[in-house]
Amino acid sequence: MAQPLSNRQNIANQQGISLPTSYQQRIKDSPDWPSKQVIKLELQGSSNTESIVSEIAERFSVRSQIVASRIEQVSGQRYDSLIVEIAGHPWDQKLAIDHCRCKGISTQLLGYVS
Repeated sequence: MAQPLSNRQNIANQQGISLPTSYQQRIKDSPDWPSKQVIKLELQGSSNTESIVSEIAERFSVRSQIVASRIEQVSGQRYDSLIVEIAGHPWDQKLAIDHCRCKGISTQLLGYVS
């Protein structure tokens, strides 16, 4: 028997994505200068979260790199999870992350790497 849609959505969100071991060993709670922010981006829907990485690099003078990604389809609904490293001036990093939020992408700061 099929589960209600809300349960399928919860299952997809719980599976998520984890930080690679190499980053777990290097990540810090507070920034050193120069530091790169490591953030988790999540979006439910038809948008392509991966394209935001190049968009923020072009618009906000930051360098961004996808550290890990997970894209799933559940009942035709797309779930994107990315862990991204963002380098640049702290103000530019903030603007880039705010831009992601304005696009409806959930953001979570995981920490900082040098």
